[in-house]
Amino acid sequence: LEMLRELLDADHPMVAGALCALAWVMIDLGRAAEAEPLATEAAEIMTAKLGRDSEQTMLAVNARGSSLAALGRHVEADSLITRSLSVILPSPAIAPAFKQRALRWAIEHCEVSGQPERAKQYREMLNRLALPGIGSLPQADQLQLALKPRSPHDHEIDA
Repeated sequence: LEMLRELLDADHPMVAGALCALAWVMIDLGRAAEAEPLATEAAEIMTAKLGRDSEQTMLAVNARGSSLAALGRHVEADSLITRSLSVILPSPAIAPAFKQRALRWAIEHCEVSGQPERAKQYREMLNRLALPGIGSLPQADQLQLALKPRSPHDHEIDA
């Protein structure tokens, strides 16, 4: 991240993309307090550079909303999650893995904040997005699977 900031302007969309990705990792690790300022900065950069309603801006807004929800700040999170999903879900430019991650956090937010009907709607959307095979795994799970240490016996199978 620091190298990107040095190579590019600090407010470059690629820097914002890295901030957003790092925010999602932090959220997934249960470190939402650290994720929230990263997602906020990413959303601010994306808004300034790409516009308020761009897909990339909405991914950062969704990360911010998800971090707030994970911190128990559901009132603040709700409008961010709802607004971002209205752009992310219908967009052909957003990969299914990103849509799935956003929906999973939206479902959790709705369940915890007493919105079971909305959670049910999001769960139905998530089920429609599920694809057979590795493409249906969240990106973090795909990465974990790819980085899984291999045993010496795995090489025997590959050979």
